Amino acid sequence: MKDKDRCHLRINGERLTGSIREMGSVGFDPETGGRTRLALTGEDKAGRDLLCRWMRMKSLLKELSSLPHSRMKRGRVSSRI
Repeated sequence: MKDKDRCHLRINGERLTGSIREMGSVGFDPETGGRTRLALTGEDKAGRDLLCRWMRMKSLLKELSSLPHSRMKRGRVSSRI
């Protein structure tokens, strides 16, 4: 992204807050109020699955390699994200 294009970026605050809260609910511990997503646990998988779902919705996820060295490969990038 070129510097001249950065001034045209807009953030949907409501959507951002919703996404942060949705990810924050994964691994939430009501007793402590904290979150735990240890590697290779169900909570970790749920967090990765959520991120992948978001990326697929925006056509950003083309390829996902297997664990333990998980990498994501970006697909096409749209200016309408």
